[in-house]
Amino acid sequence: MSTNAVRLVERHVAVPYGTSLRALGEILTGIATGAKPWAGFYFHVDLEDIGLPNVGYVAIPIALTLGTQVPGINQYPVTIRAASHPQAFPTLKGAIGTDMAGNETVLWVGGTYDVPLGLFGAIVDASLARGVAQRCLENFADDLAKALHARVEAHEADYARFQHLRH
Repeated sequence: MSTNAVRLVERHVAVPYGTSLRALGEILTGIATGAKPWAGFYFHVDLEDIGLPNVGYVAIPIALTLGTQVPGINQYPVTIRAASHPQAFPTLKGAIGTDMAGNETVLWVGGTYDVPLGLFGAIVDASLARGVAQRCLENFADDLAKALHARVEAHEADYARFQHLRH
């Protein structure tokens, strides 16, 4: 197996930083446990990104293993592999976290991936699938950013309802 790094992917999310890490943990826990609506979460890439006509996309359901978030460090260690036939697909080992950016949150995803299938896998990764792992990670970050925004907005709406009912 060979190991390759992916470039750190960052997405600005228009949510308060103070609530973002907890909401991110809830989302990642949902993906890791397969809870609704996260069951069947997947990595995806457009066919165009792998050199084919852009008439659809490839989606690989994932199994996410969530490590323990260390207090004071705004990230969660993760391992992500294909839910079916993981020996045939790369495995990502890295972290997902949040940082403050003014009034917003920066969601970030980074790590390394192991290429399976020995020399054959390394050749495919370097030629036919060049950039696919990076693009999958970018799409994953986009999906997480949208989910983070929705989750924080739901928390704020729940809090507003609670405050309204108290008075």
